[in-house]
Amino acid sequence: MYSFHVFLTGAFGRLGAHTLARLADRGCRITAFDRKTAKTRASRNELRKGHRFETSWGDLRDAESLHRIIAKAKPDAIIHLAEVSPLGLRDPQRARGVNVEGTRALLRAAASLPKRPHFILASSTHVHGPRNGSKPLPLLTADTPPAPADTYGRHKVLCEESLRASALPFTILRLGEVLHLDPADPPSEASVRMSFELPRRPHPSVDPRDAALAFAGAATIPGAAAAPSRSAVGRTGGSVTETS
Repeated sequence: MYSFHVFLTGAFGRLGAHTLARLADRGCRITAFDRKTAKTRASRNELRKGHRFETSWGDLRDAESLHRIIAKAKPDAIIHLAEVSPLGLRDPQRARGVNVEGTRALLRAAASLPKRPHFILASSTHVHGPRNGSKPLPLLTADTPPAPADTYGRHKVLCEESLRASALPFTILRLGEVLHLDPADPPSEASVRMSFELPRRPHPSVDPRDAALAFAGAATIPGAAAAPSRSAVGRTGGSVTETS
């Protein structure tokens, strides 16, 4: 039943938890990877009440440990959600260490496996920079050249470039602002302020429950890993347009 193995980074964050649940619904074997903190332990314990998965604690900045973890797991697919979000960019060294160098370490570990896994990267519409919504603009597609205007967007561009330069089959999902609007589990004040107090720009928003469906689908669609590349752009409401 649990033959298809997915390695999920950032598994105990809000998006990660929803993605884990959707993968479990599809009968996947899951290795959940995250940093061990009080918050992630609590999330893990809650998820274990309803889903089966293995837990691997670690840090993307520890390349040697990460290599050992991936070599042991030997996953069929890797969904890479772990990141330092724009809210965490006050520590630029840590942010680059996780977002860029950590992603590169994960790519090297994945590429060293005898059977190379399908690598699904969580990117962002921040790679396109600000867009003037008062003017007619062409539709963003997977082929639109990146034009990042902030550190977070530049990090995501570097991650995409590293993934494309690897020998791994891959999918890139460029998400809009991931904003959870469930009254029973409201977003933090900081994330709401970031979404609504920044200068207006038509970046789409997406609920993490919709994004989770996209990631689970990207990992489990028959034949997806055989495609040389597949890019996707998150749109308002969580729908996805793809090119391959």
